[in-house]
Amino acid sequence: MEDTTLSRRGKLASWTVVHYPPPPPHVPEEPFEPFGIAEVSFPEGIQIVGPMTKVDLSDLKLGMELETVVETYYVDHDGEAVLGWKFRSVEEEE
Repeated sequence: MEDTTLSRRGKLASWTVVHYPPPPPHVPEEPFEPFGIAEVSFPEGIQIVGPMTKVDLSDLKLGMELETVVETYYVDHDGEAVLGWKFRSVEEEE
């Protein structure tokens, strides 16, 4: 196995909407807002699943371009930010 650098951008292969807060240790914001989980196909031949951010869920279309960003997933009970990757629409930044 060898390390491979992935592109930041890929195509939306599938998605779902989470309508219930994730279980601990996740600390959801109040009030809880449903959010999308995307499966993104990258040019390197791998698909990765992760939450979406700054995306209007009603605008999602298979094959649309998404970009990987690093954002806070939640702030834990000690006040520490838990970071991870999320996907956003490329149009969001342009």
